[in-house]
Amino acid sequence: MSDDIAKVAILAIPVILYGKDSIAIKCLNTLLLSGAIYLFLVGGRLFREKAKGEK
Repeated sequence: MSDDIAKVAILAIPVILYGKDSIAIKCLNTLLLSGAIYLFLVGGRLFREKAKGEK
């Protein structure tokens, strides 16, 4: 599920970049979203590894 959230967040980046906000806000939002994408991808990997180890 974490991977799905990250994929949707990746698709949201062009929406942020083509928005009507200022360049500073676009950069901040893109940076924050990139951090969230990274955390969700790492979290998904950790969950998969933990689930594999318990079987």
